[in-house]
Amino acid sequence: MKQHIFFDLDGTLTDSAPGILNSLRHAFAGFGLAPSEAILRSYIGPPLRESFARHFSSAADVERAVKLYREYFSERGLFENAVYPGACEMLRRLSSQARLYLATSKPEVFALRIMDHFGLSPFFTGMHGAELNGPRHDKADVLRHALASHDVPTTDAVMVGDRRHDVEGAHIVGLPCVGVAYGYGGRAELEAAGADAVADDMAALEQLLCGECAVSILPGRVPDADSAFEIPYKKYVNQQKGVGIMDALETLFTRRSIRKYTDQPVADADVQTMLKAAMLAPSANNKQPWHFIVVKQPEHLKAVAEMHPYGKMAAQAPLAIIVCGEVADPEYWIQDCAAATENLMLAARALGIGSVWCGLHPREERKTPFKEYFKIAEGVEPFALIVLGHPAHPFNEADKRVQPAKIHQEQW
Repeated sequence: MKQHIFFDLDGTLTDSAPGILNSLRHAFAGFGLAPSEAILRSYIGPPLRESFARHFSSAADVERAVKLYREYFSERGLFENAVYPGACEMLRRLSSQARLYLATSKPEVFALRIMDHFGLSPFFTGMHGAELNGPRHDKADVLRHALASHDVPTTDAVMVGDRRHDVEGAHIVGLPCVGVAYGYGGRAELEAAGADAVADDMAALEQLLCGECAVSILPGRVPDADSAFEIPYKKYVNQQKGVGIMDALETLFTRRSIRKYTDQPVADADVQTMLKAAMLAPSANNKQPWHFIVVKQPEHLKAVAEMHPYGKMAAQAPLAIIVCGEVADPEYWIQDCAAATENLMLAARALGIGSVWCGLHPREERKTPFKEYFKIAEGVEPFALIVLGHPAHPFNEADKRVQPAKIHQEQW
């Protein structure tokens, strides 16, 4: 059993959604906006400024949104919250066997008040969160601070959290991470992020942390290991059919073309996650003909904008990916690349990243300049240009595209 256990707060120990959602509604109302429930829920877990930056194009608007959010949260939203059933009992038992620490992206000043209010503080050796206006704001920063403050060896510690940010932050500093599927991210998000194990409830979580399987599931990790394409074998507990279905449907129903982006760069880890999703697409006879050109340099993005008649947004975007295909199998490479492109864009949506598909194949006048500029190999054709970035406006569900008249039962 690991002797140092770091816990996230929102979605891991407490169901804080009501207060967070009400605070977000208050903030967006200040701009005359009312985003959907799915968009609001995507804010639960990640650092607040990072989330607002997806929807507001200027730093001034982001700071105003943060201020409006905190107006409500500090007075009311803070305690529109509840401890998950079984959490106190689990913490009591764990604290008799190991040292427990809080590591949350929520501002520490708010986290401490919540922990005291619900009587959770006595179980913890240390409690740490983000700074209101300082450099410590994401999960990796908080974990580094907590590890250093208590001189904790990473080889004898583990992180517990409900969102991909918990998994990614833990892995950056060299900790394994147990994901909790009962929180706000869901099993699908945690698996995609590379969680070392996933528990569906408190009993399963305690079993993972204390049980005989804990040593094999939760080994020490190498900080900043390059495992972007590694899909490791994992052991899961209490697997249930249907876990993650709602997350998948929300991703599908709210994906739309996004052509305006903030100046926030797309993280390398997110790029690797999108490419992994693309390469897990179905492929005829498992030929996997796809190749991907990742474009980040501003001069190359400007060239892309000039070469494609409908790709002008690339000049202001932080990222473009050109999907290409080997044409040795002339029958199915197009379908395979289309499936990979769709997977990539759905993964982008799940990560809160906007994207737009600009067609290349079969238009030779579009493909030729891309072949020449990017020196694409012989026997490989550029299929699609995907422009990506953090959206400057919210995602919305595209209900108007659903047309029952196009559905035919049994025959035309």
